[in-house]
Amino acid sequence: APIERNIMLQVEDLEHLVNSQRTVLSFPMTIGVIPTICPYLLPRFLPVLKQRYPQFQLKIVEDQSHVLVDMVSRGEIDVAILALPFPCDGLLSPEFWQEDFYWAAPKGEKHTRQKEISSTELNHCDLMLLKEGHCLRDHVLEACKLPGQTANEGFGATSLNTLIQMVLGNMGTTLIPEMAMGALISQHRELAAVHLKEPGPHRRIAFVLRPNYTCTSSIEALIKICKETLTA
Repeated sequence: APIERNIMLQVEDLEHLVNSQRTVLSFPMTIGVIPTICPYLLPRFLPVLKQRYPQFQLKIVEDQSHVLVDMVSRGEIDVAILALPFPCDGLLSPEFWQEDFYWAAPKGEKHTRQKEISSTELNHCDLMLLKEGHCLRDHVLEACKLPGQTANEGFGATSLNTLIQMVLGNMGTTLIPEMAMGALISQHRELAAVHLKEPGPHRRIAFVLRPNYTCTSSIEALIKICKETLTA
């Protein structure tokens, strides 16, 4: 029942408050991360976290934004890492990173020698995006001011890695966020990455948490590591 659930959450908040008076990140946490951030942030973030806070117990839940926002609201997970803009009604969403999109295409194709590419030029580039429900798709369409139907669906692709494999197979081109460049582009010498010449930042990364969440010092510590590792 909702009332019982609220009482349980309040008890948990009090326990967290007691814990937070001890040391930062001294109690277990569950963090939700969306699929277009998870594989690109965690390999940088987790080793530093482990080194600095070896006792910290962390669980990761990977899911789409609307699922994670719901889980945060219901207190099923402590916080989520999302890309904004995204509706987070009644929740706090401190931003810690901003980034732009890059167009990925096989080298030698038209526009691949350019420093930047405009959305007008992208209209003729067989652009493949993630399937509906992924906020990255919406952010790309918004940044490029493209109507949804103009973008090839990518045949239901649910990961950037799949889209890159499709680009390598000459099935089209795609847009990827800056944080994914190292993992997706640098290992494929046959691919070019060109900055999207549209007003940015094209997406903003934030922690999302309940307003009465008591472990803010732990969130601050996590934000600090995220910023450091992304900057590096």
